[in-house]
Amino acid sequence: MSAYVGRLPYRAQVGLCGMALAGILAAGCNQPGAKKAEAPAPPPRVTVLSSARFEATVFEVHLPAARAGDLDAKALAARAAAAADLEKALAELGQTRRLYQVDQSVNVAKDTVMIGTREPFVTSTRLTENGRQINTIQYQEVGAIFNLAGGSARDPAGRSPDIRVSVEIAAMTNSPVPISAGGVKAVTVRKVTLTHDGPVHVGQPLVLLGVDSSSPDENGNPLAYVCRIVFSDVVPK
Repeated sequence: MSAYVGRLPYRAQVGLCGMALAGILAAGCNQPGAKKAEAPAPPPRVTVLSSARFEATVFEVHLPAARAGDLDAKALAARAAAAADLEKALAELGQTRRLYQVDQSVNVAKDTVMIGTREPFVTSTRLTENGRQINTIQYQEVGAIFNLAGGSARDPAGRSPDIRVSVEIAAMTNSPVPISAGGVKAVTVRKVTLTHDGPVHVGQPLVLLGVDSSSPDENGNPLAYVCRIVFSDVVPK
């Protein structure tokens, strides 16, 4: 039998080259220290909360101008383990009164909590010919509206959810203030909105604050509105 000497057909050459390349790649992958392709990391798990306990307390502070720089949300949150603790801290800054308080279960994804009353107040006063004083009285809605939205968290336990909080406050002055250059005084209604948009830590107090300097009190001091908020007993969906 005679031996065949010559070139292989083209298809046979391609087949052998492919087999050789596969062997080289396999050998390279099995060598010590060779890096394997890493699988992409899974996306972070998002926990959506359905409900939580919502506690909020709103304070009004008559803030002397000299103490305006001491009104710091983070510093006050560190002293707000309880509403009474925050009230003491605010009393160090100026005359403080507790306006509104709420404690109830909420739908974290989207909910609105409203508390308040209709309060009468004198809008104007006039004297009759015989000296009798006649007051004009109107009723004003005062209170607080809490708007909540969000509730998704990057941690599986849902302990740091992102929540948008808006607090609309309407408060009546507890004493008449000047409303004209002629010395006329009347009780007025102040309105301010406090907001937060970001993560909150479940079980820890969040402090929001705002200052109304456009309508000072009878002593010329601006009024600050401070709200302590705590989310707890969260329930994931």
